[in-house]
Amino acid sequence: MKLRRSEYRGNEAANNYVVFPGFPPIENRVRFIGPLKGSWYEMGLQYGAQAGDLIRWVFDGWWINAKEIVGTFGRLHVIEDLHRYEESVFYFKPPLIDFLKGIANGASDQLCLSPYTDQCTHYEKILLINVCTSLIWNHPPLFRHTKDGAARINDKNIKGDVCTSLRQKQDGCSHFAVVGERGGAEGGKTFHAHSRETEFCPWNYNVFFVAVPQEVGAKPWWTLAMAGQLSGNMVGNTSGLSIGSSAGAIPPMGETPLNERAFGVPISCFRACAAAYANSLSEAVNLLMVGTENYRKSTHRETLLRDFGNNVLFADKNECLVIETTACRYGIRKPGENGEAGNSIVATNHQCCMESFDENNTRRDTPMTCFGDELSNPTSATRYWSLMWMIKNHFGMIDESLIMNRFMGAHIFHDKKGGTHDTYDLDPFGTIPAHNAGATVCRHFAGFPDPFMGGSNDVKLFSLNDNMVYFVQGRPCEWHGPWDYINLV
Repeated sequence: MKLRRSEYRGNEAANNYVVFPGFPPIENRVRFIGPLKGSWYEMGLQYGAQAGDLIRWVFDGWWINAKEIVGTFGRLHVIEDLHRYEESVFYFKPPLIDFLKGIANGASDQLCLSPYTDQCTHYEKILLINVCTSLIWNHPPLFRHTKDGAARINDKNIKGDVCTSLRQKQDGCSHFAVVGERGGAEGGKTFHAHSRETEFCPWNYNVFFVAVPQEVGAKPWWTLAMAGQLSGNMVGNTSGLSIGSSAGAIPPMGETPLNERAFGVPISCFRACAAAYANSLSEAVNLLMVGTENYRKSTHRETLLRDFGNNVLFADKNECLVIETTACRYGIRKPGENGEAGNSIVATNHQCCMESFDENNTRRDTPMTCFGDELSNPTSATRYWSLMWMIKNHFGMIDESLIMNRFMGAHIFHDKKGGTHDTYDLDPFGTIPAHNAGATVCRHFAGFPDPFMGGSNDVKLFSLNDNMVYFVQGRPCEWHGPWDYINLV
């Protein structure tokens, strides 16, 4: 296993990134920790000890983000909800609970320094980091379980706009896979690339780690994650499996079946489990659709209850596909079904599937597009079609350099017909550079001039044939020099 750092400083523009008052500047380099080895608890201890300071800043940032919820519903109410997610994780894969506890204990000395340290236990701090998007953005605590395990509004006197006021800026992630001889990569290689897009603070206090569980059936796996998370938006393992996720369906707060949010298995926990235990794409996909055998026995469910909507891209050396999900529903999208070239596929933040499977694993006519299509999320559409056309226009020539320098750093976008644009009309700014409107793969949060609040805040490229992972922190357009990389062999 070999780590190489670029000889260049990296993302010097990180000095301009906006952080919360009193927070340290965001480093322009991801902190490499590990490799983590041992039991899941021992790996968590190593993680927490090596990244405790970053974990503290991440927790502080999320507690600040959560203050409106805490003020509205009460601290104990929020903590109770954290443990509802914990219960789902325990049923899904108990060793992940050991990992969370290890992180908390390893980071204990630093977490004691937080001004919010007495608001919850250290373990609950780590739980919050791993369910923060579910709790704050898509699943505020005015929901409660019902007998079937789904979440429903528990107070009809609370208006829907309360949720709207608690939401942050809409996140976005852009990712694609090209697989094998039919995928379009030079030499028939397999690549999966992912750009995570959100606020810089606290999302840019990041770690990259390789975990080596000392457990029969588990395998070494990697991720680049916000400090304290079990996994970031992309994971992979040494068996040649890669998984990426982007925020997906955001169901309205209506009645069943459209209100599909739940205190289910958080996406960060699913990714860690699949990377550690799945040997192939089919095994990983099965975990997302129906969970583990222990989960089904414990919950008496036919399918996995997730937390909220995600578009999850799976790739191995033979195939790729996307699963579009809500908490209780999923749709399957394969190469060629939406105009993809060869054995390739793209995912951003809107839905494309024209049918779905319900919580009983029964095929239904309900399309996933009813939760959000490209018309309801136009900048997701511009990023989606941009990657689709980049693959088509460079089919057979795609390599690492092209992906890093042209695809993931693009400041132009393609429309559905393939037309190229470098500006975008965005209220209240008018016609502005497309990247400042968040319409390009290298995404900057909307504003002109650039507010430096967020956008593409890390990008990963996994070459599955070579077991090479390349990565940068911050917007790729601002990176100077070769990307950092780690050879997993």
